[in-house]
Amino acid sequence: MGSPFLFSPYTVSSSLLNRHRSYLEKAERIDPNYCDVSYQFAHCHVQQGKYVEFEERLTKALLCPFTMGQAIPLWQNYWKQVTSDPRSGAEAKDRMDKYQAIINEAIEKDQQKEREEAMQQLKTRRKEYGGDEL
Repeated sequence: MGSPFLFSPYTVSSSLLNRHRSYLEKAERIDPNYCDVSYQFAHCHVQQGKYVEFEERLTKALLCPFTMGQAIPLWQNYWKQVTSDPRSGAEAKDRMDKYQAIINEAIEKDQQKEREEAMQQLKTRRKEYGGDEL
């Protein structure tokens, strides 16, 4: 697999990285829905060469509205590199497809929720204004 410097130009000392991770873990324990930490965890994992954990956290970072913008180019760069590896590219493609399916499912759920909310608003307006007149 590629080297971590492709994703972060800086290397972090082990003690600083461990401290950073402990803060992230604490934040996640306090609020499990605080999705911003996934992007930071992804950077920790890539620094440690834990690529499967990196991939999982990067996927979660893509689903977070606050880190999505930063995560998209990282996602594209990472998968472009690892899937083009002649030795392990096919395995990487399988993993990428698995994570892409998770993302697609989350998008579909979000779109369905938006459609349901729009229909509910329409029904409420119809009730307020009587019948089908808007």
